[in-house]
Amino acid sequence: MDNQPNQQTIDLHELWAILVKRKMAVIGITAVLTAMAIAYVLLAKPVYEATSIIEAAQIDKKAIQPIEDIKEKVEFVYQVNLKDKMTELPRISSVAIPKNSTLLMVIKAQGHDNTSAQKKLQEAIGFVVHEQSEEIKSYVENKKKQSALVEQSIADNENALGEAGARLKNYEAKLLNLSKADSALGGEFYAIEMDRLQSEIRNMESKRFALKERLESFSYALSASRIKDARMVGGIGLSEKPIKPKKMLTVVVASATGLMLGIFIAFLGEFLSGSRKEKTGDR
Repeated sequence: MDNQPNQQTIDLHELWAILVKRKMAVIGITAVLTAMAIAYVLLAKPVYEATSIIEAAQIDKKAIQPIEDIKEKVEFVYQVNLKDKMTELPRISSVAIPKNSTLLMVIKAQGHDNTSAQKKLQEAIGFVVHEQSEEIKSYVENKKKQSALVEQSIADNENALGEAGARLKNYEAKLLNLSKADSALGGEFYAIEMDRLQSEIRNMESKRFALKERLESFSYALSASRIKDARMVGGIGLSEKPIKPKKMLTVVVASATGLMLGIFIAFLGEFLSGSRKEKTGDR
């Protein structure tokens, strides 16, 4: 039990001695990886990023199309999620929906300079605005067709009302002109017909009222205050500095990796060297 601390101290001394003995290997590997990282960050083309927020087209403050569908369409057209395929810059790098949002979408583009990134982002924004404009156009055309059908129904209803009113007046005139001999039988017939016509007229007037209300709802649905086109919220945000490569982080990680790899190789070399000596001694 008393020899454990001493043994541990001796082992630590031995480990340190191995590192000192093979310090050139450790230093060399660390230096090589660090130099490679420095060369990479100096030679790699910088990557800049442009960001924009898009608000979807709306009807009564509700998106005319689910924001998730718009996102998927942009990702498909600009091949955002194709990880197996290297896409040259500039490119659309990401499309995201803020948490709990049903109207907003964040689009990011990357390029070797801010100008190319901004141009690519504007292309994607134009695509979204155009697609949403087509959705608005389809909505308006559909409402106009429905409105035209209702207007035709109102016109047909007005004609039917006019005809029914004329027949009612005709029956009233005939009823007044009946002779006393015919008044019993003819009067009952005309009274029944007049009641039927009056019931039809009331139904047609009720239908006309409902049709006019529906026509007013279509007019309201097409009012400019209810329809809102897709738009960009604020301006396009540009990165002042390249987002890639992260020079300091790359060099630090490479140096740390080189140091750990150098230490590992130093111990591995010492282990292999000791194994060979043992084999030679056995012989």
